[in-house]
Amino acid sequence: MALNYFFTILFLALGLSALLFGRAMFSFFLKIANDDELSKRVGLAIGIPGLALLIFILNIENWYFRVWSIVSFLFGLGFFLRGLFFIFFRNFLVSALEKMISMGKVVSVFAFLIMLCLSVLTVSRDYVGQ
Repeated sequence: MALNYFFTILFLALGLSALLFGRAMFSFFLKIANDDELSKRVGLAIGIPGLALLIFILNIENWYFRVWSIVSFLFGLGFFLRGLFFIFFRNFLVSALEKMISMGKVVSVFAFLIMLCLSVLTVSRDYVGQ
């Protein structure tokens, strides 16, 4: 249950930071994606811990019965895929980030609402199994 509270606070903090600093975060990611060598290093630095988290969660028996393990699995998958995008799909990432910067507040508000819903889910539910 303690991990549920941790994820709740984390999602609220991420949502507020997306709402307040969304444009700056996207500009920072765009600067990283434009540099070829830095993009590969950041992709490895993000992808390897994501893969480790995926392996750790999948080794837990009945991992899909608890909200914290499902959220951890999704974090690992997200980090791993983000690392792959930074390494292999830089051009797509650059164009997507440029569109996100131009749409600005819409993307930030959408990210905030998603994070708010996830925080409510993690604080209100613990067991999702049979």
